[in-house]
Amino acid sequence: MAILTNFSSTRIYQAYPPALSQNGAMRATKKADHVACLEDLVPFQESTIHPSVQATIFDGSVILNMLRPGAAKTFLDYARQVFLPYIVSQLEHVERIDVIWDQ
Repeated sequence: MAILTNFSSTRIYQAYPPALSQNGAMRATKKADHVACLEDLVPFQESTIHPSVQATIFDGSVILNMLRPGAAKTFLDYARQVFLPYIVSQLEHVERIDVIWDQ
């Protein structure tokens, strides 16, 4: 810990951070070269089940802008043909849905 404290308190004037440079020059690597060492740090567990989610909160105005009206000609048509079917389809993934509005 003392080495780390001394290192972080010492001002080092380099063109690049120490972790990215070697002898004052940028290390020549590809991002993909780092994947192998990072993968070892993350335990891999293949899962075929969906995460357990109890509730989802939707911003109603975002959903209105996201869904295309299709053949709906009135707000009631849009609600029945587009908006509500979308909300009901989301109930396959969660137990509860809350739709919030600005006002």
